[in-house]
Amino acid sequence: MKNNDALLFNESYQGSIKECLIIAILATLAMSVFSILMANLYKKEFREPNLLAKLFEHHLKDSPRWLSITSGYIIHFLVGFVFTSVQLYVYLLIAPVWYNAIILGIINGIIACIIWYITILVYSDVLFIKVGNFLYQLIFAHIIFSMVIMLMYILPRLPQL
Repeated sequence: MKNNDALLFNESYQGSIKECLIIAILATLAMSVFSILMANLYKKEFREPNLLAKLFEHHLKDSPRWLSITSGYIIHFLVGFVFTSVQLYVYLLIAPVWYNAIILGIINGIIACIIWYITILVYSDVLFIKVGNFLYQLIFAHIIFSMVIMLMYILPRLPQL
């Protein structure tokens, strides 16, 4: 009988920056789509890149709107790349299964909530958002983010199982 645990733990994993980047882009996009849907559903600003753009505009008052939005998306995707890199590293230590992805998503979400909560407190005169609603949807957005990372990590490896 073949030991599938070794493939799931993937001791021989030779991941690349390219693979990590692709996974990060897809996971961050999935999370962003969820935030956009929640923003439209609740008529509140939950889009992280737009909130980052407001912060950018606050510090560079004469910058054009397109630059602020672009900067917000670049920062958001860079942070997504960092979170993805960490989660892919963790998958070298634990099995990439749905329940671990949910736990990692909750942990990612809590970290993001702490960072955003402090940011919202510091920039309360710039970011006019309902903190509770935003942070609540942020946890679910990170669970989606983490699930996409897990799926994109294991799907290419399924034929080996």
